[in-house]
Amino acid sequence: MWIELDKNSKIPFYIQIKEQIKKMIQEGMLTEGEQLPTERELSETLNISRNTVSTAYEELKRERIIDSSPGRGTFVATSDKTLNIKIPKDKVKKYGAIFEKIIDEALQEDLSFDDLSGIFKEKIKEKKKLLKKTRLAFVECNYEQLSYFSHRLELGVGVNIHSFLLDDIYKDIPGFLRQIRDMDLIVTTFFHLPEVEKIVSGKKPVMAISLDPQIETMVRIARLPEGAKVSLVCISDRFAERVKKSLRNVNLTNIELKHTTTKDIKKLQKFLKGSDAIIVSPGRKRDVEAIVKDKNIPIIEFVYVPDKGSVHNLRMKIIKVQREKEKNGS
Repeated sequence: MWIELDKNSKIPFYIQIKEQIKKMIQEGMLTEGEQLPTERELSETLNISRNTVSTAYEELKRERIIDSSPGRGTFVATSDKTLNIKIPKDKVKKYGAIFEKIIDEALQEDLSFDDLSGIFKEKIKEKKKLLKKTRLAFVECNYEQLSYFSHRLELGVGVNIHSFLLDDIYKDIPGFLRQIRDMDLIVTTFFHLPEVEKIVSGKKPVMAISLDPQIETMVRIARLPEGAKVSLVCISDRFAERVKKSLRNVNLTNIELKHTTTKDIKKLQKFLKGSDAIIVSPGRKRDVEAIVKDKNIPIIEFVYVPDKGSVHNLRMKIIKVQREKEKNGS
C-alpha cells in the first residue's frame, strides 16, 4: 500500500494515513475485501509508531470503511459498510436508474425485496468466484513495475498473479511456455504487447494494460524549482528510462535528472551528494531514507499504476475467459 507522509505538514500522521486510504478506495486502488498491511508492517514501512497506525485504522473502522477479523487481518469493508465512501454522482444516477427498472419489473412478477436481494448477492458471489479461479501471468521489462503489479493488483478478490521478467523469459522461452500452460491469461503493457504475443504464439490469450504515473508523483516533481538537481535511484536502467520518458511526455524538463542503480552505500552517498530532491522507485525508498533522513531533502516515490479503464477491461476479460472455460467443461 503506497502511502506518503508529509513530515512538514501540521496535519497529524494518523489523519494523513486515514485520508490517503480513503482516497485509494475512492479511486479504486483499494477495492472491497482487499487486505491491508498489518499495523506493524505499515508502521515499519512509514517509520512511525505503531500507535499512530492503530489510531488511523480505528478511525476508519469507526466510519465503517475498513473491517478487521482476529487472526485474519484488516480489510476494506464490503457491501453496505462502504456506502459512506463517496460514489461519483453520474454512476449513482446511471446504475440507480437501471436497478430501479429491474426492481419495478421484479415486483410486477410478484418477487419480494428479499428475493431480489438474494438474487443480486448470488450473482455478485458468482462473479467473485470466477475471478478467484483465475491464474494470471504478468510480463514486464523492469523489476520495480513487476513487483508493484504482483503485490497490488489483485482486483479485490485475490486473483492468482504470477510475475515474469522479460529478460528472464528470453533466457528460457521453452521454460516460460511450460510455466504458462495452466495460466488463463497473459497480461503485459502496450509497450511490450507485440513481443509478448510473438513469444506466446497464440497458445494463451494476451491482453495489454495501460500504466500511468501517479498524479501525485507528477505534481510533486512539477513543483520542484527550475534547474533543481534531482537524483533518481532505482533497481534497473529500464525503469530509469521509463521515468525520463514519462517526464518528457508531460514536458517536465525543468530539472536536471541523473540516475543510479547502485546498492553500494558509499557509492550511493556520493551520488546523492548535492541533490535538491530524490526520486526513488518502489523498493529503493528505505535505502535512500537511511542516507538522507536528517538532511530534509524531498524524497519522491515514482509509482506507475494501471488506469481505471485497464482494470475494468481486465476484470471483464477474466470473467469472459472463465465463462468460456466453464462452457468447455475445463
